[in-house]
Amino acid sequence: MAEEAKPFLNYDVTLGDENAPVEIIEYASTTCGHCAHFNNDILPELEKKYVETGKVKLTFRHFMLNAIDMDASLISRCAAEKRYYPLLGMIFKRQEAWYQPKKYRELVDQYGEETAFKMFSAQTRDEVAKVARMVGVSQADVDKCLASTELRDYLINSYKEAIEKYDVTGTPTFIINGVKHEGGYSFEALDEAISKALQ
Repeated sequence: MAEEAKPFLNYDVTLGDENAPVEIIEYASTTCGHCAHFNNDILPELEKKYVETGKVKLTFRHFMLNAIDMDASLISRCAAEKRYYPLLGMIFKRQEAWYQPKKYRELVDQYGEETAFKMFSAQTRDEVAKVARMVGVSQADVDKCLASTELRDYLINSYKEAIEKYDVTGTPTFIINGVKHEGGYSFEALDEAISKALQ
């Protein structure tokens, strides 16, 4: 019950065996289409082959690309630890439903940039909050996370570290055993990189 009561996750949440020989850090954005593709279609295969077999532990870190992404990232960190990855998975699966840049452009044409951004931000926050409710995150929890300077600072510091320590410039970016992976993010490319790291 203590875990359920934690207000938010301002620390790394890792998938897999803590003692796995290979550590992968994934830097990704909740608004990035390539990241959604990776998390929806490629990650499950990697999990099956490497995470579930104890060879790899994986840590997702947010690399925010815009203000909408910051809100979605904050909301994702409202879940209880064991529900964090299920929630993240649902946010990526439903990305096209809650993040619609085309709709934003239409609002800009109609209302001008400032009003359009306020409207679009509110809509996306509401939609991501609906997804969070599916894993038991209340609206009150969402509001607390969005208002938390501690959580916001944690995400900003993680973003800065990605740039300073690993030279992350885009998403998704993978760090394998402390080294930035320079290849593609297809299953084949990551499979090859993980196999080499396991040797």
